[in-house]
Amino acid sequence: MALGYWERHRFDDPAVAADRDELLKSADQEPDPYAAFLRLLRSGRRDAVCTALEYFHYEDRQARWGFGNPLDEYASEVLDRAR
Repeated sequence: MALGYWERHRFDDPAVAADRDELLKSADQEPDPYAAFLRLLRSGRRDAVCTALEYFHYEDRQARWGFGNPLDEYASEVLDRAR
């Protein structure tokens, strides 16, 4: 999974960087992306929220393969943060 700009962005908060790294883990590393996604989305930090929004968009694009977006239950919160 790639997060474009946010994959290389240097966060000044190690906890935020750890959450971003959790989103980037491959499936064989047993990531817990949803907790990390929510922490980033709700952090109030622009760079962290943008990372979460990009991850939501990534998951939404993957839905075209017929699996659906596992983050759809947070769609209204994502939309609020995007605004």
